[in-house]
Parts: sequence; C-alpha cells; structure tokens
Amino acid sequence: MRVVVTGGLGYVGSHLVHTLLAAGHQVATVDISTPGVRRELFRGEEFLQTDLVRAGDLSAEAGFLRRADVIIHLAALIEAAQSVRQPALYYEVNGVATLTALELARRLGARGFVFASSAAVYGPDARLPIREDEPTTPNNPYGWSKLMGERVVADVCAANGLESLSLRMFNLIGGDPAVGVVPRGGGLFAAVTEAMAGRRDTVVVYGDNFPTKDGAASRDYLDVRDAARAFLLAIERRGWGHASVNIGSGVATTVREVIEAARVAGGKPLGAEAAPARPGELAQSLAAIDKAAELLGWRPGRADIPAALAYEHQVRQRL
Repeated sequence: MRVVVTGGLGYVGSHLVHTLLAAGHQVATVDISTPGVRRELFRGEEFLQTDLVRAGDLSAEAGFLRRADVIIHLAALIEAAQSVRQPALYYEVNGVATLTALELARRLGARGFVFASSAAVYGPDARLPIREDEPTTPNNPYGWSKLMGERVVADVCAANGLESLSLRMFNLIGGDPAVGVVPRGGGLFAAVTEAMAGRRDTVVVYGDNFPTKDGAASRDYLDVRDAARAFLLAIERRGWGHASVNIGSGVATTVREVIEAARVAGGKPLGAEAAPARPGELAQSLAAIDKAAELLGWRPGRADIPAALAYEHQVRQRL
C-alpha cells in the first residue's frame, strides 16, 4: 500500500513511518522540517518538504507524490497551554493544514484518510473511562481545533467518496531507539528527564487538589509504538466508514507517580513543586478502548513508565 504521512518527521510521525516501512508499505513523508534536523530519512522513505498552511496550489506536490492509497494526517500544533495563549494560531494552522491534506488526498486518488485527533476533544465532565460517545466539549482551543478537524474530515471525505477515521490519541510516551525521536517542547516527561540529568532541581506539579489518588492530575499514558501499530492496523483493515476511535492504554497514572518512577529509575530523589493548575488543564483522562479492539483489532501493551523515561532521558542527552 502507498501511504502519505504528513508530519512524518515528528515524534509520532517518525515512529509511524518506521512501522509502516517495516510492514512493507511504501511511504512518502510530507513535513515542514528538513531531514537531518530531528532524524535522517529511513531507507525507502520518500520525502517532500512543504508548509501545508501555505502550500497554495498543490499541483507540484501532487505530481511529485504521484498517487496514494491512504493519507495519514499528523501535522499540527499540539500544546494545549500554548493554544490558550494563542488560539488564533491553532485554529489557523490546524484548520488550514487539515484542509490542505484533504485536498492532497483528493488529488492523489486516495481511498482513505486517517486523522490524528486527540483525547483533548473530551471535556472536564466526561465520565471515566471515556467512551467515544461521551460529550465532546473541549476546554482549550487545541481540543476544539481537533474536534473541528474531525468534523471537517468526515464531511469532506463523505462528499469525495473517501472513508475517514479519526484516532483520538491519549498521552504518548517512550519510543524505539532505532527511531530516536522525542516530543518537542515541554511536558511532564521532558521536565522529569531534565531533572534526572541534573539540569533542573524540581519538577513542577500543576495542580495538587484534583480528585485523584494523590491530588495530582491523572493521565492515560500509551507507548508511541502501540499508537503507530494502531495506525498500521487501521489502514490494513479499512471498512471504517466515518468513525472516531480512542487510542489509549486504559490505565491511569498521576503526575506524582511518574515522578516517583523517575526517582526509582534514576536512584536519586527528585524534587516536586506544586503550582496552580494551568488554564485548560484536565483533572483526569482515561480511555475506554473497546471500540479500537472491535473496529481495528487493536489492543495496547502495558505502558512501561520507567522504560519510557529511560528512552527519553537517553535521547535528550544527545540533543
């Protein structure tokens, strides 16, 4: 199968491209970045550098890529806290990039379109574990941009005769040393691995009075390789119609539990400093994953927090 992956040089995209190639698929990566900055191209990977937000006429891109059976659209801005400060940027970038990717799918004759969505589409009142039919009431612009993307993808694909699938990913961690890419920017795991390396004294715990086992926010952490496998199974199985599916581990872990896992893994104490919850911060997030098993034949492995921390620590030490 010939697959075009937008955002294929990023954290999730790099692991996905590696997984697709290993499974024998042809892969063309579309990304705004340049190979060699985050990673080198994999053997057999085609590459097109373009900005999907300002791509304009896609004739040249469509000519280079020739055709595609499936488009997997990952390229997006993804930081919830930043989206609260810069909502217009998130609506512009995430909205336009999705429309451009959909037009690319039409021009390349694709039969399916997979959209990388997020658990951020669910609001603070969602019942745990969160099922796909829970109300979608995001509490930050990032979540709204992803929810809007799901609607746009379903509508445009239906009009053009394409199947569409939105994978609502929860918190992705860890990785494959053969890929060697970690998430950009901040985040809990980046802060913890910086503390493990001695580059910061404490890890900030945003919010310490949530209704969780220890007062800290609780998240559903999933190994990024399991997420990549979900995309792989999705394109190989097809028959989605126009569906949205959770991709999570079904296991809840608090921020303080992650810090404790780092202390055990590193063999030294890590300081934790409580701070007010950030705007748009959810108290808890936990996926119900039955639909992924039914529709995609996918089940996650158990997220290994210490192994994920060790991976990110090792990779960030080289950066």
